[in-house]
Amino acid sequence: VEGGSWRFFKELINLGNYNQAEIVYKKFSNHLIKRYGEAVLNPEELYEKLKNIEDLEEFGRVSPYFIGGFYYYLGMLYLNHFADYQKASAFFKYSFEIMLKQVKIAPAYFEEAADLMWLAKFHEGLAYRYKGEIDKALEVYNYILSNQLGEFTYNIVPQKFILERISEEFRILSGSTQ
Repeated sequence: VEGGSWRFFKELINLGNYNQAEIVYKKFSNHLIKRYGEAVLNPEELYEKLKNIEDLEEFGRVSPYFIGGFYYYLGMLYLNHFADYQKASAFFKYSFEIMLKQVKIAPAYFEEAADLMWLAKFHEGLAYRYKGEIDKALEVYNYILSNQLGEFTYNIVPQKFILERISEEFRILSGSTQ
């Protein structure tokens, strides 16, 4: 149930079918709460439970393994469908942190996390910009730029298209401050 529902939700988001994704999310979230508790839908609270875990099995007892990706796609739902930039930024922020944790624990098992983590970080900055928190957006973008060699992120570097989007963001933001 979990794996299929998660993948269905993800594909609905990828297709831009946010109304259907919202329905699937509401049903799926009830299942996740029953299995993992209320914290599973509170990214900051769940991250606090996960941040000191160094064992793959223990991680799976506390949270579904797909939670980092799930938070990314929830962030997309809140960013693009609900226009709730506060929630979107939180889902993106903790998506990145959790996926970074997953890659540290077991890189071979979390290839999707490695692919999504910098997208999550970029979208965190975008959500801040949409919310009007320009300083926070710039802080996120500068964090991404400072990790181009991956020395702080287990050699996982931001994809080139993300760096190009950040250049666009800087152009947009420099025009809005004049």
